[in-house]
Amino acid sequence: MKLNRENKLLIGLCTAAAILIAKLFSIQILDDKYKLSAENNTMVYTTIYPTRGIINDRNGDILVGNKVAYDLMVTPKEVEEFDTLALCKVLDITPEFVKERWTSTTVTVDASVTSQSL
Repeated sequence: MKLNRENKLLIGLCTAAAILIAKLFSIQILDDKYKLSAENNTMVYTTIYPTRGIINDRNGDILVGNKVAYDLMVTPKEVEEFDTLALCKVLDITPEFVKERWTSTTVTVDASVTSQSL
């Protein structure tokens, strides 16, 4: 095979392509640093709660409106001492309501785990 100008250019291009392919293989397959960085940049988990509109009837009376509701789950086994009156003030409820709910805990038979919902 005669090494003329055309063959030298072809060998050089094939060598450069082989080097680039080897480097890309090394970055994409062998090195986890870039994979983790890419996953951290692309995967963002956010819960977006839809806002509901107000539904009126034909006379303009509100049929369905918006009301904010929260679920507060408590595991009595994990609860340390706390100020009941401060909790009642924050949640805008009465201390009697808290005492009533606190005493009506449900116990599962399987593993004696106690849970309560306020």
